[in-house]
Amino acid sequence: MNINPQTNHTNNHSLQEYESISYKLDSLTSDISISSQYLEDKELFTFLSNKNEILIYDNSNNLKNVIPLPNKGISTYLISGDTIFLFDYNNNSIIIQNTRLNERIEIPVKKEILYYPAPPHGASKLIYKNNNLIFFGNISGEYNDENKLNRMICGKINLKNNDVDYYLSYPDIYFKYNWGGGLYRWIYSTYNNIDDMLIFSFPIDHYIYKSNLKFEPYERFYAGSQKIDKIPPLKKRKKYVNTEAATQYFTENYSYSDIKYDKFNNVYYRIAEMKTKYEGIPKWIKEISVIILDNELRKIGETYIGRCHPCNNFTMHVSQKGLHIQKESTDEDLMLFTIYKLMKNEK
Repeated sequence: MNINPQTNHTNNHSLQEYESISYKLDSLTSDISISSQYLEDKELFTFLSNKNEILIYDNSNNLKNVIPLPNKGISTYLISGDTIFLFDYNNNSIIIQNTRLNERIEIPVKKEILYYPAPPHGASKLIYKNNNLIFFGNISGEYNDENKLNRMICGKINLKNNDVDYYLSYPDIYFKYNWGGGLYRWIYSTYNNIDDMLIFSFPIDHYIYKSNLKFEPYERFYAGSQKIDKIPPLKKRKKYVNTEAATQYFTENYSYSDIKYDKFNNVYYRIAEMKTKYEGIPKWIKEISVIILDNELRKIGETYIGRCHPCNNFTMHVSQKGLHIQKESTDEDLMLFTIYKLMKNEK
């Protein structure tokens, strides 16, 4: 049983609703997106649309540019200057596209370990640094022969020679029980490039884990929600496969998900997801609470948000205004966000 230790912490910060903003969509574009990126230096919000395009909006919420993509099946992307890195889910490869020179190359991701960390998804952003592309992902399933050497969560591609190396694995508790092999196996991460801190949030774990781009062994920090008492494992053998049963198990139990670094306030936000009633695969949404951690990864507050958009883990981002959480819109032609500002509680 995975019981929340509820360790002592301060509760002197909270999130306060600041304003709502919306991005206008055309009649064929949905507000459902599986990957996004906020470009802080240019104050641009970008997201992957259902039309296989990256839409780019300026800080006045106006559509500035549309980038058509070469392949269908893109699971995530990263814009870096004139270069766009794309992960092609169907071909298990990285596509590098230069928008200025109109050049494109494709690098296959080699499966050097048994359970390699692919596909990456939009809740763990790609990182480009020192001519290396770093990605985070997971293969579905629970396996009797999995271990920390053959099931890793991070890959690094050397773009000079296309070599792929794998690093880091799940916390110990993942290897002790069956967690359904699906949504409880997703990888959520954020990178603090000021302090070279790579922070991981695992869906079943009340703790978060710190490493860096040298992929040094984890340090563990308590970051549990005051609203979560325990997360029980699935009472089935590891090789048990039933997608709907695994989804129902995930839906009807608590979980953790995305984590974001806020460089403007030097804090971190971790999402806790509430359990809810399962009503079929497309019909459930977990309400959320946001855990606030300081720059030393100490819990300093928590704010209950409630219902948000089902794609919020892929579109949530931080700007100078605050934490942007995607909400459901009654207007199909709008992508809607509520911005929350970090506040210090009055004594």
